Amino acid sequence: MASRYDAHLRHAEHYVTILQTADELYQEGGDALKRGLLLLRCESANIHAGREWAEIQSPRSDRAAVLCSDYQKVGAFVFDLNEHPRERIVWLEVALACSLRLMDRFAEGAHLNALGMAHDELGETRRAIWFYEQRIVIAREVGDLHGEAKSLGNMGVAYKNSGDAHRAIECFEAQLNISRRIKDSRGEANALGGLGIAHARLGDLKRAVDYQQQSLELHRQKGDRRGEGNATGNLAGAFFLLGDMSRAIVLYHQRLDIARELADRQGEGNALWGISLVSDKTGNRAQALEYAEVALGIFEEIESPSASELRKQFAEWGIIKAFDEESVS
Repeated sequence: MASRYDAHLRHAEHYVTILQTADELYQEGGDALKRGLLLLRCESANIHAGREWAEIQSPRSDRAAVLCSDYQKVGAFVFDLNEHPRERIVWLEVALACSLRLMDRFAEGAHLNALGMAHDELGETRRAIWFYEQRIVIAREVGDLHGEAKSLGNMGVAYKNSGDAHRAIECFEAQLNISRRIKDSRGEANALGGLGIAHARLGDLKRAVDYQQQSLELHRQKGDRRGEGNATGNLAGAFFLLGDMSRAIVLYHQRLDIARELADRQGEGNALWGISLVSDKTGNRAQALEYAEVALGIFEEIESPSASELRKQFAEWGIIKAFDEESVS
């Protein structure tokens, strides 16, 4: 008769493969993406149970340690979308410890990259960059060009978020070169989008629009709805800065639809904030406030650094005190 341990082990092994299937479907894009998200939602309780058992057993079982690491590695895309960054950090720190014990350098690099992303989402850009630097060292050591390019791009995002557009451009250009060399269209699209944002920060808006249009086209060709959503929002922002409000508002609404389709809370907040800014620019302050209040609620819920930036916008509108009182009640 199989032991209780064996039964839990088989359960955890089965559902890590289910998680991998969901993640691969998500990355495939198009209709497959929706099937992946549906599979994840239907099996979320079993996936969580398997992951939790593997974590608890990992200190005394190498097989459980492998599973603990694998759950984070194979579910990276869907966990990034569906879990709060603080929750991901807790899981990832255990998975990283397991990968170190098992001397699995590929998994170690993947976990370091994911930890960088989670910390960057919380506004901890210096810590995020530290994680990315460690991952890049490992990626070069083991010859993981895909991992190197991905972390270079993520480092570019962190530098962009910290206000260093020039360093960001260096990272995105390095990511673009590697992605094109290994024919990674998703990485190429992400690098182009990052370059678009960075050049917009430097005031080169025509180049920003060109990069974002290239990025959007590649994401659509790939069927990557999340990437398409990000690129649509970035392109909307570039048109906003150019003063083309008619194009900006259409794109922001498209970005909002995609974010809600994917339950992408950060994306939803970004889209609502963009619609708010366009509304204010076109003379509808009341509508701008409505969208901004909803966006701020989302940012506060997910502890996004965007919340502090949006509060500055409320201060410029002269209503921050009234909004704070309403939020506290």
